[in-house]
Amino acid sequence: MYIVYMDETGDSGYPGSSEYFLYTSIIVHQDNWNTFMEINYNMKKNIKDKYKIPIKQEIHIKPLLTDKNPYRQYKLTHEQRKSLLYDISQTIACLPVNIINVLINKAKIDPDKSDQYDIQERCVNYCVQRIENYIRYSNDNEEFLIISDEGRIADMVRVTRKMRKFNYIPSVITGLSYRNEIKSMIEDVLGKNSKDSFPIQLCDFVSYIAYNYYKAVDCGMELPNRVAACIDKTDLEALMCIMEPVLNKKAHPLHKFGIVNYPK
Repeated sequence: MYIVYMDETGDSGYPGSSEYFLYTSIIVHQDNWNTFMEINYNMKKNIKDKYKIPIKQEIHIKPLLTDKNPYRQYKLTHEQRKSLLYDISQTIACLPVNIINVLINKAKIDPDKSDQYDIQERCVNYCVQRIENYIRYSNDNEEFLIISDEGRIADMVRVTRKMRKFNYIPSVITGLSYRNEIKSMIEDVLGKNSKDSFPIQLCDFVSYIAYNYYKAVDCGMELPNRVAACIDKTDLEALMCIMEPVLNKKAHPLHKFGIVNYPK
C-alpha cells in the first residue's frame, strides 16, 4: 500500500487572494515508510542543531521565510533562511518518494464561467487522478490512502467520493471524455494537524516552492518583497533542480519539473 500526504498553497477562491492554487502530493510506499520517517526526523534534528529551531516546532515555510511569528524569535538572517531552504530540498531529494504537483492558474479561467469552475474540486480531482495513474502503472495490485492537513478535509472527501462513482476524464487522443473511476484509493481522506506531521510539513514546503517557481519563472511575475529579500528566481530554479529526482515529471511531460497546470 502507498501512503499519500497532501497539502496546498494558495487560495481556492476566485479571484481570491492568490494568482494560483496548487496541491502537492508526496507518495511513499509502506515498505519505505520507516526509512522516510527516520530521514525526516534526522532532518529536524539537523535543523535544531544548525538553526536552533526545536524539533517540535512546525516548519511552515511561508511565515518562516518572511520572518513572521513564531519564527522571528529564532533571529535567523536572510542567508540562514535561504540556507534552510536548500537543506530541506536536499533532504527531500534523498527521500524514497514520488511527488506530484497540480496547479490551477486562475488567469486562464473564463471570468464569465468562473462560478462554474470549482477550483478546489478540480485541483483535488486532477491530483488524485494522477496519484491513481502513478500507482496503477507502478503496481496494479497496490492501493493508497490519503492523509492531508485538516483545513480542507470535507471538500476533499466530497470530491474523492464522487470520483469513486463517476469520474470522467478527457482522452489525450480524441479529446472526448470517458469514465475512469478511482479504484485504488481506500478510506476517505484522513485529516491530521500539520504541526503533528513532518510529511505534511514537507508537502507545505514543496507546494510553496513549486508555486513560487511557477509564478516567478514560468509566468515571469515578481515575488513578494519579503520573499524576494531571501530568494530570487535563480534560487527557485536551483531548489526545484535539487528536488528533481523525486518529482514526477511524467505527470506533465511538457513541463520541466512536471507541474500539472490547468485550465489548458
